[in-house]
Amino acid sequence: MNYAWDETRGTLVFDSYGDSAYFPIRQGQKAVLDRTNYVRYNSLEEAKAAGKPAYIQLNVADTNAKRGAVAYVFMLKPLWFHYRQPNQQNPHE
Repeated sequence: MNYAWDETRGTLVFDSYGDSAYFPIRQGQKAVLDRTNYVRYNSLEEAKAAGKPAYIQLNVADTNAKRGAVAYVFMLKPLWFHYRQPNQQNPHE
């Protein structure tokens, strides 16, 4: 997976270099970041208070043999880590 800014589209474009079950975009396809559907928060507390989930939306245009032109929409949500004790993430300090 690689990404770069596309000046003509005014957004990020992701390129896939191989098939993956983790990110289901086939090799050679491009996913375009939909900047109108981009919600980001800096903390879990901010996200909880906002009432709207954080996510980014990627759109992929493709051609289906039976249906013709199709569009796939991927909504990616952040993963928040929760620690029960101070410095739990770095126990060697």
